[in-house]
Order: sequence, then C-alpha cells, then structure tokens
Amino acid sequence: MNSAGWVRVHCPLCERNGMTPDRRASLGYRPETGGFKCFRCEAHGRVHRAGYVAPPPTPPSERDKVRLDIDFNPLHTDENINAISLAPAREFLIKRGITREHWRAANIGAAVSGYYAGRVIVPHVESFGKWWGFTARCWTQPDEDVPKVLYPANMDRERLYNEHALDISTPRPCLVVEGCLDAAWYLPDVVACLGKPTAAHYEKLRAAQRPLIIALDGDAWEEGDMLAFRLRFDGVNARAFRLPPGEDPNSINPNTLREELERRTP
Repeated sequence: MNSAGWVRVHCPLCERNGMTPDRRASLGYRPETGGFKCFRCEAHGRVHRAGYVAPPPTPPSERDKVRLDIDFNPLHTDENINAISLAPAREFLIKRGITREHWRAANIGAAVSGYYAGRVIVPHVESFGKWWGFTARCWTQPDEDVPKVLYPANMDRERLYNEHALDISTPRPCLVVEGCLDAAWYLPDVVACLGKPTAAHYEKLRAAQRPLIIALDGDAWEEGDMLAFRLRFDGVNARAFRLPPGEDPNSINPNTLREELERRTP
C-alpha cells in the first residue's frame, strides 16, 4: 500500500478490454472504499462483498480509440507563461535545459487536473498537426509504485515521435534518440523511440529517406552501435554517436549533437 492508501495489483480486466495481460500491477485498489481503477485499460468501479461492480464493456470502436481528452495547457502561450499552477512544470523543464523556445517548437504543455495531473504533456502529432498520442511525464519524483511516464491507452507504441521527419529526402541527418524530451532540443531533425528501439522501429528507420545518427542514452551505446551497423548492412547511411556513461541527449551540452549534425551534413 502506498502513502495515498492504494494497493497495486495485476489488473484482471485488461484482457476483457481487448489488451494484453497486465504484468505491471496496473490496477489501484482502495480497501477502505472498495474503489478501483486501472491506469492501463482504464477500467474502474467499486468492489462489494458479492464481487466487483464494473462499468459495462466498452464498445470496440471506443475501446480502440486513443483518448486525447485531457487537461492540456500549452506552456509557451502568453496566458500560461506566468500561470502559478504551471510553475512546477516550467521549473522542471528549465532545469533540463528545455526553454520556452522548445516548448513552442514541440507544443509542450502540462496537466494540473484529471488523470494526468502533475505531468508535463508532450503531444505526438502527424505531419499535418493532428495528435496521435502523447507522453505524460511526472514533474516531481512520484511514489515508488507510480510510473514516471504514462501514455494514453491504445496508443501505437510502434510509432516514433516525430517520425514524419524520416520521410524528408535530404542529405541532412536525423537524430534517433530514446525519449521525446530528449528530442525537444533537436527538432525538427530528430525522432524518438519512446524507449529502446524495437523491431517495428527498425523497419521505419530502415526506410528513412535521409542519413541517421543513432544517439541512444550513454548506458546503451553498444545497442546504438549495433543498430547503426545493422542499418548500414541494409543500405542506410547510419552512424552511432557514443554519449558518456550516465548521460542522455537531454543532459549533455546540446551543441555537441548539433555540431555532429552539421559535421555530417554535406
């Protein structure tokens, strides 16, 4: 049980709602009230002595929909730049070197109410601006059993943040990083894997119309080297950039990777 009185257990309803089995104790339960909620499949209800009372099954069309109805406050706008409620979000980003210029470029915002309250929100958008998902990152250190990063249910995790950058035919390289906050410094010439690259990500990188610079976190330099090697074997102009141990593209001097981009641009 955490400090807020929630017990975390594996959710028995994720499969019922069309998802894979829960292996990360995604369901929170409050014994004193009987209330429960799964942050993964979003099932919620109240447990009684005779069993649980759950909401009716979600229609398939709604079940497959990425829910984007969140409390989103873009940080770069005049009305929000000095809002007291958003000060923790601004401070969190500024400490990471992500300034108003980056907030505007990536349309970074924050939530102060609702399910994603207390989180910085980074939209994932199509080339024409429509959202297809988002990353929600805690701006404070969360309880041990609360994930630092959340994504909306049913978001396609096989996509890359800013992946349309790969479709631009240009000799200028595109950086490949792990997190979308890592990417904020380097837009528009960057994509993010939202974690370590997967097989699906590899196929997208292999189809890139431009050179690639693989810049994974410092603890994954061997994985980055191997990824670049495989891509070169498949005919992609790819090189790995080795970051110092314990560093990531958002913790080093951004000019380091910007200079690498310039150096690799014919």
